[in-house]
Amino acid sequence: MSRSLRVPPALARMSPRVRIGVGAAALVVVLVAGWLVWRAVGGGLVTMERSGGVAGGTVRVEVGDDGGLRIETRKHGTVRATLAADELAALRAELRSADFDHLPAHRMQPGADLQTYVVHYGGHKVTTNDVADLPGLAPLVKRLEGWIHRYDA
Repeated sequence: MSRSLRVPPALARMSPRVRIGVGAAALVVVLVAGWLVWRAVGGGLVTMERSGGVAGGTVRVEVGDDGGLRIETRKHGTVRATLAADELAALRAELRSADFDHLPAHRMQPGADLQTYVVHYGGHKVTTNDVADLPGLAPLVKRLEGWIHRYDA
């Protein structure tokens, strides 16, 4: 026994081209919303955003699970690269040793012209302006900063 699909009356009055357009627009909305959510939670393997400091600029570094590297700066726009397998393996080791389960979500020290770091990894978000105060995070930030200087100099 087969059932036919009932088309809502509003769609039935539309031409096939308009129906396709409406479907395509709905798909675009869903894809954009998914991308925005992915960005908001720091999609991929790890994301770091550095802002403030004397210069006041913002830099965002994203590393995907596949080793895709994306660096965004106001000065240079977006730079993309692919990490070598050994670099990705070293990054994964540093992420494990950072022990995000025990890092504070928010640690800010008083001071002027300090840079703020926001790191997203595995559902965790750590915000600090003193990386040295979080020894587990310092090597990770140093590595990500090194890639900023290498690829976006």
